[in-house]
Amino acid sequence: MFLRTWRFITLILAALTMGTAYAHALELPAKMNYDATLWTTINQSLYWGFGHIGGR
Repeated sequence: MFLRTWRFITLILAALTMGTAYAHALELPAKMNYDATLWTTINQSLYWGFGHIGGR
């Protein structure tokens, strides 16, 4: 029973981590059209906690 629970938790955590990386990959085409000032502002304000949550 413990092993089955551990596998489930591991799969959920892996899926959440992959989801954050995939979301950033999907945003890339739109971000390539931003000017430098807007890109810097967005990355410093919107994603301030991503490194702690998504892992860097």
